[in-house]
Amino acid sequence: MDALRTGKGLFHKTVVLLSIVPGWVIVAVLISLLVVSANWLISPLGTLIAVGGVCFLLLLFVKPEVGLFFIFLLLPFHLAVKKYVPGPAGTYWKEGLLLLSWIASLVNGVVRKRLPIPRSRIWLPLVVFCSIILTRFLLSDDHFFGAWGLYVYFMYLPLLFIIFWRTKSVHQLKLYIWLVMLTSIISAIGGIAEFLFGFTTGLQNLPAWWISSTHIRRVTFTFDAPMPLGSFLAVGLCLFITFWLTYPGSKKQSLFFLSGTLVSGLGLIFTFSRGPTIQAIGSLAYIGLVYFLSLPNATIRVKWLRKIFLLSICITALVTSVLLVAMGDKLLAYLRSFFEWSKSINVGVAAANAVRIRRWQRSLEVFLQYPLEGIGLGMTGATTSRFFPNALITESFPLKILLEAGLPALMAFFWLYLRLVRDGTRMALSSGRSVQRALAFGASAGLVGIFIEGLVLQILETKQISAEFWLFIAILIWLEARWRVNARRAYSS
Repeated sequence: MDALRTGKGLFHKTVVLLSIVPGWVIVAVLISLLVVSANWLISPLGTLIAVGGVCFLLLLFVKPEVGLFFIFLLLPFHLAVKKYVPGPAGTYWKEGLLLLSWIASLVNGVVRKRLPIPRSRIWLPLVVFCSIILTRFLLSDDHFFGAWGLYVYFMYLPLLFIIFWRTKSVHQLKLYIWLVMLTSIISAIGGIAEFLFGFTTGLQNLPAWWISSTHIRRVTFTFDAPMPLGSFLAVGLCLFITFWLTYPGSKKQSLFFLSGTLVSGLGLIFTFSRGPTIQAIGSLAYIGLVYFLSLPNATIRVKWLRKIFLLSICITALVTSVLLVAMGDKLLAYLRSFFEWSKSINVGVAAANAVRIRRWQRSLEVFLQYPLEGIGLGMTGATTSRFFPNALITESFPLKILLEAGLPALMAFFWLYLRLVRDGTRMALSSGRSVQRALAFGASAGLVGIFIEGLVLQILETKQISAEFWLFIAILIWLEARWRVNARRAYSS
């Protein structure tokens, strides 16, 4: 009987697999044809690529979440992939992999009759915001730019459904955050090594970024510019700190989180980016306030405040020492540039600030002409300006939404953000250490930092930050749905 049951189980799995394979055989044949057309099949490398592609596609259909793991693992190194995989495949590999993962998740869920969607209150503002953006796209005069604008807003939206359909436990969500933290450490170490040894990866269009009027080079590692790298490290810094405070791990794991905090912070310093620095400071302030309020009594809070005060002094002294060694007599001008927007000692910074202020003023003037409907999706941004010289660069993501889709879209975006941070904070205020609390705390702190940076930069046009933004939304929706169910059960009992 046991042998018969085992045979039935294997037969069922084989039928399910065979029901999936035909579509991917077509894809495998197409890959083989491309290899043949390039005259690669006669070489061992071509055969290896074809066989590896087929095996990966089969694995992707059995485990669609593998595609997300590869996306989060390779996304910080997109420029390296783009360099060594020429053509559209190197440019759009992440979109293709995300689409394949989504299709595989959908087919897998249909076959297994399991496509769960968490019941969360976050859905309402999210659906309202997405509906307004989609409606604005349908009403666009130029659907080419409209499609580009839609892509900027929703390029990583499918990962929400992949996570919902494939996640069965909170520990699966944890793996995505671990990947983000791992790539943050790698990027930070690469940035530190780049600063100390003076090498460049040579992946950027601009060979080097310098602090104006100095000989100090800002690090980029495998990112387009210092600011995206700084924003990515600022998010990683928040994740390391929140997990260090609330994750129920071993001492080795706590040491890993603490080491990640120090390495990410040092890498962030060497980008010499003011926006990501303010982003990190804002996120740290949020983390400190929420953790302080979560402490059970006044005595513990006073002791914690003393520790934080001493730690702040030590960190300030360490950061000042590093900056003094790196910048010398230019440190004062650099620090004043954080506060003096138009009269900075640093001429380059003052000019950049003046340009940003003019762009804000121009964007607000155009908004007043189209307050409700906006000027249309995709009509702002540096990429659009390559095709449309009169395109506006808003230097602010909320201002981009306001200008492209009007006041209703901005109100829906703020509603979504308030709901996300509110629910994330509510879960982070729970006492004790738990994986759920660490995930909610890290996701809400990351979203706070992304919002702060987005005030002065179209931050969600950065592919790495956009992926983290949608990942944090998926985590909070999934956790909030579970949290409400558990709270309801506790109340009824």
